[in-house]
Amino acid sequence: MSINEDGTRAIVGAQADNNVDGAAYIYFRSGTSWSQQQKISGETNQFDRFGTEVTMSSDGNYVLIYAEAEDTGGSDVGATYVYVRSGSSWSQQAKITSPNPENYQRFGSALSLNEDGTYAVIGAYGEAVSSLADAGAVYIYTRSGSSWSQQTRLTSASPTSSNQFGNSVSINADGTTLAIGEVAGDTEASAAGEVYIFTRSGSTWTQQALLTASDAETGDLFGAKVSLSAEGNHVVIGALSEDTGGSLAGAAYVFARSGSTWTQKAKIQASDKQANDYFSQSVSINSNGSFVISGAKFEGGGAGDPKPYSGAAYIYEAEYGYS
Repeated sequence: MSINEDGTRAIVGAQADNNVDGAAYIYFRSGTSWSQQQKISGETNQFDRFGTEVTMSSDGNYVLIYAEAEDTGGSDVGATYVYVRSGSSWSQQAKITSPNPENYQRFGSALSLNEDGTYAVIGAYGEAVSSLADAGAVYIYTRSGSSWSQQTRLTSASPTSSNQFGNSVSINADGTTLAIGEVAGDTEASAAGEVYIFTRSGSTWTQQALLTASDAETGDLFGAKVSLSAEGNHVVIGALSEDTGGSLAGAAYVFARSGSTWTQKAKIQASDKQANDYFSQSVSINSNGSFVISGAKFEGGGAGDPKPYSGAAYIYEAEYGYS
């Protein structure tokens, strides 16, 4: 799911709609009432899982929709569709396919749009880099009018097989700062995970930082999810397999930028943390980094609990200062 900045439009993916062809639904809010504005369907009877991943620009005028099993150039390469709004109608503006297609590339498995839909970030965590399977890559596309073109392709500074660079992505409002998760990165320990920060000057993207958890351990999967604040100076990072408080309890980490330096400001865990919660399986941060929400999809106490594995979401307000 994704929602725009003023909370008047939302998009919801439904990848199994119409015999796994897939669809996405757009909703509009008037006052306190929500109504369906449009259903966007995938390419008919292609079994493409259109709607597996979706995102909406902050201004509510553009959406990206990922079709996981789209086969242009190979089996389950994946493709990303751009739709644009005119009044209350949405129409396809572009279909973006991989310039380097390969089987199970997952081109579009992570998506992000900047505020006005001029920058689209497309993760392809299954892409081979220098013959290293699933090393992963990230593509940045820019829009001029109604035309989209590739600006760059980013990869890890040290590509490693199965590290899945690009499994999560988030770009800030003006398109100058980008966070990229590498969920199985091993800078600190095997599959501890890491997050790259890139910044843009003109059309050139440069790595600014490599973020790791202060207490990184094997298998934490730090970077499974990332969310960058609109101003680009705060990021929340999910580590859903972090074990403090129980095996796979999960944790989220908040980093802040001062100048070009990023510093860990907080480690967030559920107040009732326990094993197998997968806290931070989804995360989001608001525009100035003052609020964070984290999902814990299996929270509920497990066997014997009245609502085992029912899930929960936690909202936090920052107690640290702004950089």
